[in-house]
Amino acid sequence: MATKGAPRPFYRKIELASGYVHHRFYRGVGWESAYPADTPQHAVLNAMHDDGAYSLIQVINGQTRVVGPVKGVENPVNIITGIRPPFVAVTGGFYVHYPNLFRESATGPALGRRLYLQPVGYTSLTSNFVPVDPAYSDDLIPRTMGDGSVFTAGPSLVQPMNLPQPHFTRINSAAGKHTYFAKDDAGREIPSPLYASFKDWDLRYNELKR
Repeated sequence: MATKGAPRPFYRKIELASGYVHHRFYRGVGWESAYPADTPQHAVLNAMHDDGAYSLIQVINGQTRVVGPVKGVENPVNIITGIRPPFVAVTGGFYVHYPNLFRESATGPALGRRLYLQPVGYTSLTSNFVPVDPAYSDDLIPRTMGDGSVFTAGPSLVQPMNLPQPHFTRINSAAGKHTYFAKDDAGREIPSPLYASFKDWDLRYNELKR
């Protein structure tokens, strides 16, 4: 047991249950020499910020399946009620939460309220879903679980993504798909609140680092 004032460990491995392992990382002063450069611990710590913490749960030989509501929003407790533990529940997929910011096609009308909260991309949970726009088809991909159930998820973040800088001439195109801009019915460019919140967070994060 760690005593008061003891240095925080850079890495801890905790077995939660049979087949469930919790890995905890902390990047503090001296982390560079804590593990050899060719170890997984060093690789994870090297990708972190100073004084950053990271946790992951490893499931060994786990069985996967998609669970969720017919529409895109539900209290997580309600979704997992009745599932026999142990299990790990993770979020996945996308749903329409700003319908008036996105169009059914490059020249079509705004999605509107009729598609509000519907899943984006194919899912075995419901036949009511919004097809993935062609500009995102290489990123939003159907994922099949161990039991055959399916949902559409985003790209793997194992490797960094090459994201272009926002530019209005790339709106509604494959080149501008990660800039989170859309057009209103009058053809005016409108910044998404989601994109604005990311920019705001980046600014605040940089301020906190100073």
